[in-house]
Amino acid sequence: MEAKVYSLFGKSGMMEEIVPVSELAIGTKIFAFGAGMSEQVFCITEPKDSNGAQEMCLVSNYYGEAYFSPRSKFDKYSRPVSAKFGIGYYWDDVENVVFPESTVKAAIRRANYLEKKIAKKEAEIKAADKKECEELPARYPHLKVINKEFSGYNAQKSNVVAELKYRFPNTKFSVRKDGYDCIRIDWTDGPSYDEVRKVAGKFVDHETDFTGDFRDYSPSNFNHIFGGFNYIFETREMSDEIRVLADTLRAEINYSRSYDADTDLHTIFSRTEIPTGAKNFRLEKVDIEFGSIADSYKIAFDLEKTETKSVEAISDDIEVFDYSPKSFVVKGNTKPIKDQLRSLGGSFNMYLRRENEVFAGWIFPLTKKQAVLSALKV
Repeated sequence: MEAKVYSLFGKSGMMEEIVPVSELAIGTKIFAFGAGMSEQVFCITEPKDSNGAQEMCLVSNYYGEAYFSPRSKFDKYSRPVSAKFGIGYYWDDVENVVFPESTVKAAIRRANYLEKKIAKKEAEIKAADKKECEELPARYPHLKVINKEFSGYNAQKSNVVAELKYRFPNTKFSVRKDGYDCIRIDWTDGPSYDEVRKVAGKFVDHETDFTGDFRDYSPSNFNHIFGGFNYIFETREMSDEIRVLADTLRAEINYSRSYDADTDLHTIFSRTEIPTGAKNFRLEKVDIEFGSIADSYKIAFDLEKTETKSVEAISDDIEVFDYSPKSFVVKGNTKPIKDQLRSLGGSFNMYLRRENEVFAGWIFPLTKKQAVLSALKV
C-alpha cells in the first residue's frame, strides 16, 4: 500500500492530502510558478518513470531565469492549477490543454539546445572562477588563504584586519565580533565611510534576497579564498575637534532645532577624508547656489607637512622616505626589484597617501630602514 502524503500548505489553510497524479498525456500543459509568481509553461514529453515522475520541457520563451531548467521532472504529487498555492509546477485541469506533437518535439529540441548552451556557459564560468581563485593569493600577498589549518572566525577576522591595515596604514581600526557571524569596524576621522566600505565589503559573503526577508549565502571567489561574514557593520566617529564645528553652524544658521546642526555636520563629515596630521579644523562655505545647508559647507583643515628625504638607490626614479612614525616607503620604478623588496620584508600597497597624492609603493617597518637602504645601494 502506498503511503499517503499530506501538506500544510494549501488554500484551505488546513492539512490536506495530496493525491498522486495519474499519468498525464504527452503534451499536457504544465504551469511553472517561480519567485515573485513569475510564470512559464512546460509540456509533458515522456511517460512515467519508475518513480512515477514524467519528464517535461519548456514551451514558453526562455529568458535565462535560473529558477527553472529547460528540462525537468513533473512529480506525481504535484497539484492541479486549480489548487495552486505558491511556487512550483501545476498541471492544467482548467482548460485541459494538450499541446500537439509538433510543439512537444520543438520543446524537446529547445531543451537539448539550451542544456548544451547552459553547460557551455557554466563550464566557462567554472574555468574563470578557477583561474581567479588561483590568482587571488598573489594579488593579496598580505592575506592568508583559508584552509584546514587556518580557518574559523578568528582567522577570517585577522584577514579583515590585515586588509584594513594594508589599505589604510595610518588609521587605527577597532574590529570586534558583533553577534553571530558578524563583525563591527569602528574608527575615528581618517578615510570616509564609503572608502572603508569598499574594502571591508569584499568580506561580506551573504546577500539579502529580493523579498528582503532572508540572507542567502552567496560567496565570491574572494570569500572562498580569504573568508567572509554574513554582515559587516562600519561606524566612523568624529573626533572632538570636528564635533565642535556644529557650534559654528548654529552660530551662522538659525536652526529651528539644535540637533539639525549635528545632522548637517555629520553629512559634511561623511564625504570628507581626514588625513593623518590634519589640524586646525574649520568650516568653509563653498561656491554653490542651490542645495541643502550641508551642501554649502566643507570641512577645511591644515595639514602638517613632513619633510621627506629622497634617497637614490638602484636608479634615479626610486625614492625612500618616512611614511609614519613607525614606517617608511620605497616608491618609484620598483618592479625590477620587487622580489628583493619582498625578501627584505616589504609589503606592496597600491593605496598609500602623501598629502593629496595617492600612490603605490613598498612599505616597511622603520626599524628596517638602514638594512633596506644598505641593500638598495649595493
